[in-house]
Amino acid sequence: MIKFVLMISKSGRTCFARYFEDGQLKAKDRVLLESDLIRTILARKTKGCSFFDYQDLKIIFRQFASVFIICGVDEEENEIGILEFIQLFVEILDSYFPKVSDFDVMFNLEKVHIILEEMLSNGYITETRKSHILSQLRLMDSNR
Repeated sequence: MIKFVLMISKSGRTCFARYFEDGQLKAKDRVLLESDLIRTILARKTKGCSFFDYQDLKIIFRQFASVFIICGVDEEENEIGILEFIQLFVEILDSYFPKVSDFDVMFNLEKVHIILEEMLSNGYITETRKSHILSQLRLMDSNR
């Protein structure tokens, strides 16, 4: 199960955060978790491994241009499967926002949340068809 998805900029600013299992972490604990993960990931070498253990979670991340996408998952999740999920998430963002950046994310948080909600249900991956997710977004845009 995916416990959270974070997007951070190279400067260490959280652009997007979505937590599943809301009762598990209080806001103060989330800030501490995010700052600790940001420091850890930014300190890692670029050619290093894209996942590591953190407390009782596996952290899987990937950098795309100026944005890091981080997933915290439980021990049963497959690291490669989550890396594929991150890749698909970025491809969808890139299709919807040409050359997605941290500014696109910050100024369109509701759309990023919608994309993620189309892909995940309560922390479990439920949709992997890029065309279906994009068609839902375009349908929503045409109704405005």
